[in-house]
Amino acid sequence: MARLATKLSIIGLLLALLCCYGFMFLGGRVPAAGDGDIYTEDFEFGSDGDDLDTDAAWTDDATDKFEIDTALAHAGSRSALITLVSSGDNECYSSFTEQTTKFTVEFWVYCDITAGVVACYPIIISDGVFTLWDSWGVTDAMAIAIHTHNGQVYVWGGSEFDTNQSIADSTWTKIEIEMDDPNNQFSIWVGGVAGAENPYAYHTSNLSPDRINLTNYASTTPVVNISIDDIRIYAGARQ
Repeated sequence: MARLATKLSIIGLLLALLCCYGFMFLGGRVPAAGDGDIYTEDFEFGSDGDDLDTDAAWTDDATDKFEIDTALAHAGSRSALITLVSSGDNECYSSFTEQTTKFTVEFWVYCDITAGVVACYPIIISDGVFTLWDSWGVTDAMAIAIHTHNGQVYVWGGSEFDTNQSIADSTWTKIEIEMDDPNNQFSIWVGGVAGAENPYAYHTSNLSPDRINLTNYASTTPVVNISIDDIRIYAGARQ
């Protein structure tokens, strides 16, 4: 009986391993404990130059401003290319389940650092429609702002917060924002380095976001384009 129990245990273990590796081979992902993914986007769809709304998950209100790019990608073969426009107010958005507790947003960003002061807002997290000022900010939302003349990263959440961190020139850089919505606080990491004042207190009370927005707003010209890839939103604190 003992030998039989041992054999059955070995067979059970082999079957479990077979299922696991078979799942990954077929293209799935075995979630880690506490993974908690709410939303992911790797832009691996469409052809080069297609508007993002080629995919039903995205709504694009401007032709040729938010496109699939096959020339540059963080991982895989595609990214989202945003064509920045001085004082532009176009957006492309995708929805996710409304969040009312702590959650984390991460994405990868790429741009060429160039001369001239240019503030752009490539990603804005909002509860439905947000308000974009004609200069220097958004309301009713959490916005990531990047100054493309020096790579400096700022956050708008009713006021402007300087993270004292910068993205690298012509290099994919990971940005992570841990949002503690009930307490109106957030923390940010740029390239794995914490923001200067983590946690920050933002002034958009009880945001309860359910939408991720790409925008092509830039404060001045000349401007450069900016690329976004591998967006992920997950429940809980930064992992």
